[in-house]
Amino acid sequence: DQQEPYFLIAKKLFFNAPKTSATSSPAAYLLVTRRSDFLTKHIKSGEISQNGYLLVTNGQGQVLSQPNDCMTSALSQLPSSQWTQWQQNDKDKPLKVKLAGHSAYLQGSQLPDNLYLFALLPETDVLATGQPLKIWFAVATLISIVVTFILLFFALNYLILHPIQVLAEAS
Repeated sequence: DQQEPYFLIAKKLFFNAPKTSATSSPAAYLLVTRRSDFLTKHIKSGEISQNGYLLVTNGQGQVLSQPNDCMTSALSQLPSSQWTQWQQNDKDKPLKVKLAGHSAYLQGSQLPDNLYLFALLPETDVLATGQPLKIWFAVATLISIVVTFILLFFALNYLILHPIQVLAEAS
């Protein structure tokens, strides 16, 4: 034993034979142990976007694990106002929060043993993601305006100017 925390997963195993009584004892137990750093390695290296990341808190909002070089690395606890706001918010929708002077979106999920896994995405990343969509929308709008004016020009020429020219030549 190296005096390190481990995750333990236990499951009762029964043979595929008919049970003789309701209190039959299991044939065996399956026990899986896992070092706790397997989870923290994934959290510390987990990227959501260029600047987004994962963090784990306990039931009081105390940050247990997060990347070292993140915008909230100086925080050891989520602010109590943000924590209560997240608990009262719809858990399926991201919550816009202000952490360490930065605006970000926070979405979390409760894990077993009173732990919470949060995804934190800075607002600048969200806005930067929409930038190409804005450009495509502007280009599509300009193309539709140009095509509309060209069609309008030819329609006016054919329906109004051409008949006037024909009448002018006939007179």
